[in-house]
Amino acid sequence: MSYADNTLRPRNAAGSTAGAGGAAGAGAAGAGRPSGASSGASSGASSGAPGSTGAARAADDREDELEDEDDAPLEAEGESYVDETDWERIGIFGIGLAIGALLGAGAALLLAPQSGAETRDLIVTRVRRVRDQAGDAWGDLGDELRRAARRGRKRVRRGVTRSRWRAADAIDRD
Repeated sequence: MSYADNTLRPRNAAGSTAGAGGAAGAGAAGAGRPSGASSGASSGASSGAPGSTGAARAADDREDELEDEDDAPLEAEGESYVDETDWERIGIFGIGLAIGALLGAGAALLLAPQSGAETRDLIVTRVRRVRDQAGDAWGDLGDELRRAARRGRKRVRRGVTRSRWRAADAIDRD
């Protein structure tokens, strides 16, 4: 497909595009000519004259049709240049990349220039450190949530107490 296939062409009343070669019903008599141009077969006097030929009438009809098409809305033809993003494929690629990174890191640890015992000790030490840090973070989160819940309960109690006082004041005013 060439760039010329992706042009905007006006649609006529029948729904076909201008310059579609016979699909518009006029044939090649006026194809590709601007709305003001006339063919050599149609002179000014032959339009609708009693002795005019069929080819001349067809050319005049084509000119009239082209003039009508100038006001027709333009519709795009061809394929879009914008591709939609396939997020599913991107996600699968990301998962594969993460798995590959993990496998590569594991292979690097196992193939390191250390003895197997040293590598295993290093792995055990790192796993314990990460586990301890995760446990500390989990405990800190629990403490923070308990503090937030306690503050929330205090706020609710204060609000209820103040509401009681306001209700009592409103009753006393009446």
